[in-house]
Amino acid sequence: MGYRDQKERYIIADIEDLVTALEDDTMTVSTMMGSKFVTEIKSDVETMERKLIYLSELIDEWLKF
Repeated sequence: MGYRDQKERYIIADIEDLVTALEDDTMTVSTMMGSKFVTEIKSDVETMERKLIYLSELIDEWLKF
């Protein structure tokens, strides 16, 4: 949500949907990592896993701030 009339500043309002989507994606990646068929794309899945962890930590820090 934009802050007043300023386009470059935003307020984090309702993040429930965002957190739910992040949890779903994290679960999907975890399931993929446990699959025997992940071999061909394992490095891509590991990269996605790291990005999701980073995003989760970032959201936690924003909420603390």
